[in-house]
Parts: sequence; structure tokens; C-alpha cells
Amino acid sequence: MKRNAARNSLPRYEASSCSLKIGSSYNFSSYRSSVKFVPSMDFANSSHKSRWMFTADQLVCMRSKIRKEGLASGERSSKSAKGSEDCNAGLIDNDITATSSSSVSLEDQLKVLRFYERQIMKLCATLNYPPKVKATAIMYLKRFYLIHSCLTHDPARLMLTSVYLAGKIEESYIGAEEFCKLMKQDPKAVLGSEVLLLQGLSFDLIIHSPYRALQGLIEEICGSRTAGQAGDNKDLLSSHSSLVMSTTSPPPPLEDALSTASNDQIEKWRLRSVSAIDALMLSDAPLQYPPGQLALAALRSSLRASGIPIPKFLHRIVCKSLSMSTEDQDMRDSVDQQAHQINMLVSALDDIDRLGAAGSQKVDEEEVRAIDLRLKTMRAQSNAETEDVAAGEAEKAERREAKLRARKEKQAASEARILGVVQQ
Repeated sequence: MKRNAARNSLPRYEASSCSLKIGSSYNFSSYRSSVKFVPSMDFANSSHKSRWMFTADQLVCMRSKIRKEGLASGERSSKSAKGSEDCNAGLIDNDITATSSSSVSLEDQLKVLRFYERQIMKLCATLNYPPKVKATAIMYLKRFYLIHSCLTHDPARLMLTSVYLAGKIEESYIGAEEFCKLMKQDPKAVLGSEVLLLQGLSFDLIIHSPYRALQGLIEEICGSRTAGQAGDNKDLLSSHSSLVMSTTSPPPPLEDALSTASNDQIEKWRLRSVSAIDALMLSDAPLQYPPGQLALAALRSSLRASGIPIPKFLHRIVCKSLSMSTEDQDMRDSVDQQAHQINMLVSALDDIDRLGAAGSQKVDEEEVRAIDLRLKTMRAQSNAETEDVAAGEAEKAERREAKLRARKEKQAASEARILGVVQQ
């Protein structure tokens, strides 16, 4: 009884809504271009799937490697500074740098990134950006810090650049000057990191959004209420994700609670699902699972909160998925194959729920700001050391050139005396 009560309670993961106080809410509609809707390319053939999907173990390995490289970069800066002429004056600072960088653990860095991902959500809400911009900006930041480390690159700056670039890519463009004016930032701070961000993303800029996939699932529910309407929506649904697809045979029926739901009920489920997706976007779920499964997990969580289990809906999704993935009619109609796919899907959704619960946890802002301050201090010290080393090397090069000029002048004077030439 307790287990059922917990299962039918409020969604297990849900991001709290909040607004960022940066001036007044910005009316973005004046910047939207009147372009026709163009369905996104198939997720199965996208760079999103082929290059930016990982297992949990792969993410741990990648992040550990990046952290080690960041620490090694700081150590190289310290060693270089120690080798300069004024190294004695900088020994204490170098020791502080090494201590600061090593004291920022991988978990600490992830806390900082989660904080800035939440800031992206607040920024996008303030700018009235559509959900696709929010999803794209967060994914840009996540991807960048799989290649680079917080020890060497400031996420506060990359956060703004991610939002600015996402607006351009998702046809929600605000000019750099206007954007930075709203953010109260120097345009150079945002534009100066754009090339770095593009390189970190390997110029893979197309993001498949779970918010869009959710709309396909909602259309599936709405379409099931009218005979034949679901089939009319299959092209729209197939463009949303790798889960929502077309079919050549009548799909299994839905739960009565879904097929008889009112528009108001469906809208409540949708809004609750959006909040669940927000929580998922603050976790590693978008790096591990396709957007269609994220949307389905969020919808399942929303319906579960209303006491509605959806085994029939999951069966319907699996049957449609099989109809798109294989032309073998026997395999599509195989009960064992369908049961196997359903079990795999439920297992994935359960894992996504776990990630969503982690993403919904509140951030201790004081703790994060303390970590961020250590990171900023370490980066500033490392940059100062690099500048000192560069200045020292430049000074050495200038002294070498001066000695070389003096030697050449001395040699020329000696040759002139031998030849009896009077130098002017």
C-alpha cells in the first residue's frame, strides 16, 4: 500500500521555476523571424547520437581525464614561473595555486556546472526564449566541459556564450550588442569565447530536444481520441525523436484515462512533464539517453503523479518503434520481441527517473560560490603566471637580440679598422 502511494505521489523529479532579475522580462517576439516549420533531421542519423551519447562509465572516465589535464596545465604554469628570473617572489603564490586546484574535486566541478546550467534556465526564461533554446544552450555547456575543464575555462563566461549561440542556431537570434546589454556584460566577453565554444563542440550545433519530443507524445494522446487522427500525425511524430514513429498497422489502444482525457487534463500533464524534463536537463540524462526516451520518462512521471499507469501506452510506443526499425512483419508482430523491447524501455525509463531525481536536487549556492571562487582564484593565478613567463621570455629574447646586435657592431668595427675604413 505504501509503495503504491509513493508511486502515485507528486513527480519524483521536477525543477522548480524561478526568474532571474536582470532588468525586466524581455519581449523576444519582435526578434523572431517568420519562417515556416521545417522538421528536424532524423535523430538516428544525427551527430547528436553518433558523437555525443555516452554511458555513465564513459562520462566518469572523460571527466576524470579532463580534470587531470587541467591540473597538469596548472602545474606546468607553476613550474614555468618557478624557472623565471623572479621565481623567488612567486613561490608562495605557486604553492597556493597548486593547493587550490587540487582541492577542487571532480564532484565540486560538477556542482559548479549544474549551478550554471540552472542559470541558463533562468536566463532563457528572462529572455522569453522558447524551450528549444534552453535545451540547446544547456547541451552546449555540457558538451564543452566534456572536452575542457573548469580549471582552465570559466563556465560563467561560457554560459553566456552558450545562450547567445543557441539563440542564433535555433532561429531566436538577439544581436550581440542587445544581448550583452540585457546581460549587463561587455560584448567582448561573450563574442571572445564564441570560437572557443564552437571548437569545443566540434561544430556539432544541432541538438535534438526532449521538449519537442514531448509535443509528439502529447499529439499521440490527443490523436488517439479521434479515430484515424493518430495516423494523420505520424509524420509529425516521427520527426520528434527515435521513439515516436509511424506504423503500417493499427496501433494498440491506449489506457481509458488517456483516450478519454479532456484538453485541460492533457495540458496539466504536459506542463508537469515539462517541469520533469527541466530536471532531467540538469542531470547527465541528456548525455546518456535519446530525447524521445527523456520525454517519455517525463510524461510517465507526470501521469504516475495522477495515478495513471501507462503499460498500454508503452506497448503502443514499442509497436510503432518496431514498425519503423524493421520490415520483418513476423518480428514486428512477435509477442516475445515486443515484450523484450518493453522490458528494455522500462529499464531505461527507470534509470532516467533516477537521473531526474538527482537533477531535481537543490543546489547549495553558498557552497557552489565558494567552489567557484577557488576556481576563479586558481585560473587568475595561472593566467598571471603565464603572463609573467611570457614577459620573462620576451625580456630574455630582447637581451639576446641586444647582445647579438652589439656583437655584430663590434665585429663590423674591427673589420673596418683592418681595412682602414673610417666609420661614420
